[in-house]
Amino acid sequence: MKLKLSLLIFLSFACLAFSQNPDRLAIVTSAGTKYIPVYERQGITYFSLIYFADAISVNYYYNEETYKVELKFDNYNLKITAKNPYIVLTSRGNNKSETYQLPTSTYFMDDQIYVPLIYSIDYLIITFIIELPLFYFFICYDARCSFY
Repeated sequence: MKLKLSLLIFLSFACLAFSQNPDRLAIVTSAGTKYIPVYERQGITYFSLIYFADAISVNYYYNEETYKVELKFDNYNLKITAKNPYIVLTSRGNNKSETYQLPTSTYFMDDQIYVPLIYSIDYLIITFIIELPLFYFFICYDARCSFY
């Protein structure tokens, strides 16, 4: 427990110690820090879903014709479509789906699907908690960090 707490405190201060480039998002996991591209539109930060999946080592499928990304976990699939405000979480066990609506749509830019950070991270974290109960990570952007 002391080790986890020490690691948490260290990562918090380490994250704040480095200035952030406003066009990157730092994902700090036990495997290290990875940076993914972001962009800001009307005061909302959007991040690349494919780069995010790579940063946290989650398998995904990207359909170039329909502009859909499906993050594949052991028990759940999470589907997001470009230019669409809906996130679909599907159980692989019973094929039951739950659909959530974001307040704003996702965007397609530079062959990447970008999702709004502030509105979508909770749905991604729900999947992590279900799938990986001992998995923790930090997201740092613009000298601010959040622990999940």
